[in-house]
Amino acid sequence: MTINENLRDQIKTYEDACALKGIQPLTLAAFTALPESQQQAAFSRHKIEIIVEVLKQGREFDWSDYDQRKYYPWFDMETYNDGRANDGFVLSRVLNAYVLTAVGSRLCYFSREDAQYVATQFLEDYKAFMK
Repeated sequence: MTINENLRDQIKTYEDACALKGIQPLTLAAFTALPESQQQAAFSRHKIEIIVEVLKQGREFDWSDYDQRKYYPWFDMETYNDGRANDGFVLSRVLNAYVLTAVGSRLCYFSREDAQYVATQFLEDYKAFMK
């Protein structure tokens, strides 16, 4: 399989990812079967998972391979109350998960650049999903 290295340039929105995947984008209304307090978080997680699927381009992680890197964004959710921009939810770093991870494998990336891009481009969705 040929991997498209410039794929993230084509994904500026969730709708872009859906178009690349060949599926119809959902809306928040698709999650109304859930309690109202869970709807936005579920929708945001769905959007991030679709974007990750597109970036993975059909590849799957080999969780028994210690040498295969698996990246995920790590957020600082602490509130400092000292006037920092985005205080309370900022991308802290991108980590390598090796074969162990504290996040679901659906939310891991094959490259540090993909993890960094999605975490910053879709920060509001990560925030809605995680807070």
